[in-house]
Amino acid sequence: MTIYRLFKNEAFQPEAIDAMTDAYADVCRALGLTDHDQLQTDMVAKTVIEFAQRGVKDSVGLRDCVLQALRT
Repeated sequence: MTIYRLFKNEAFQPEAIDAMTDAYADVCRALGLTDHDQLQTDMVAKTVIEFAQRGVKDSVGLRDCVLQALRT
């Protein structure tokens, strides 16, 4: 699964990209998503990016925020 294509034009520090990538993978695993679930994985990626833009910096925090947002 790749999140890079969705934020390739955004300005994020390498550490933020690592945290976002880890959070994305964790959320997809938690939700049982695979590369074939394009619409759902895109939603996960966009939500990860939104929370990162809001200032959530670490992968665990991003994961938790995204899971909560997607489950409500």
